[in-house]
Amino acid sequence: MSENSELMINPATRIPLTATGYVQPVAEDYAALKGYTSFTGLDFSSALGVSASNFRSYFRAKNINKDQGIPYYHWRFLIEACGLERPVTVEEPNNSGLKKSVFDKKNWECPDASAFLLIKGRLGVNDVNICQRLNLKVKEYHEFRVNHFSEFSGWLEKNIEQSKWFEFLERFSIYSASDLLDVKSRLNPKSLETYRSGNYEPPFPEEFRAVRAAFKLDVPTTALLTGLRDDQVEFFSSPQSFIKHVVKPRAASYGRNNWAPPRHDDIKAIIKVSSLSVSDVGEKLGLPRWELSKLKLKGYSKTLAGIEIDDWFDFLRMAEIDSVEQLQDKMKSLIEEEESRNRPSPFFESEFKPVPYSAWRLLIQGTRLVESEKI
Repeated sequence: MSENSELMINPATRIPLTATGYVQPVAEDYAALKGYTSFTGLDFSSALGVSASNFRSYFRAKNINKDQGIPYYHWRFLIEACGLERPVTVEEPNNSGLKKSVFDKKNWECPDASAFLLIKGRLGVNDVNICQRLNLKVKEYHEFRVNHFSEFSGWLEKNIEQSKWFEFLERFSIYSASDLLDVKSRLNPKSLETYRSGNYEPPFPEEFRAVRAAFKLDVPTTALLTGLRDDQVEFFSSPQSFIKHVVKPRAASYGRNNWAPPRHDDIKAIIKVSSLSVSDVGEKLGLPRWELSKLKLKGYSKTLAGIEIDDWFDFLRMAEIDSVEQLQDKMKSLIEEEESRNRPSPFFESEFKPVPYSAWRLLIQGTRLVESEKI
């Protein structure tokens, strides 16, 4: 390694976002890093899990001028992995306020508001999900949590049943406070591997949320630690980043009594089992292009406004669909046909957009869940 090469790197590119003064690196900084470490661009791109061509593009002047240079999380990961800087770390918060009785079936005490929110956050569970699991009314829950927080503990005590509470904890294999506080045990071990190992698997949204909750990292703090934008932190923490959806027709759309307008799923299913095209659908039902474009969105199915009942049943006749049962039978036949060819179900939609490896690595290194990676 050449000490002179290290000095050629602009010191401002080594400032963490948790401080002030960070400057995005340019081609000269990249060249200096290569000279200092003797690593190649392929070594760097392989460590980051990005293609070599994409990595090179980060340092082209036209991309840097358009704020499309190397993201902070990639660069910060590299200078830490090359030993130029230490990881930016955060301290684990004090969770000593958790009562043992919250986890004790014989001497159970309902968690108060602070304990409840701590447990919810540690487990990476969103509000709607925890209300479903504990049989709580979502509107009431939000009303007390947001507008009457001083009364939230009392509301929880009146509404949480002991049996439901322990079913909820056992669902996450939580039997004591120590189980709850060990966030590492709730992460997929492969998400803690390095990308170069070949064993790495990206974390799911609930794992990303669990780490944030364990260290009480709000959106702005997580953004500073990882280099993600605030909206990216929210996206990778939410179920939106991992879509699992089964196309399912709406039964009420196939009978004139108590008719309900169709949803996108109905159109998707009919197109797949018939010879109709998207343009056929648009022409027959009078759907605008922007509405038809939503048929390409995975996991998206909303009620289609503006469709007249007579037009819909004319469309069904053209598609040779007499009932929802007939449509379901055709869907089943198509699924069996695809499975016989070792193909996935055409009615299962999935899409996973995981947090970038280097941003995740900065997070788990900064929270000391793993050692700092070296390349």
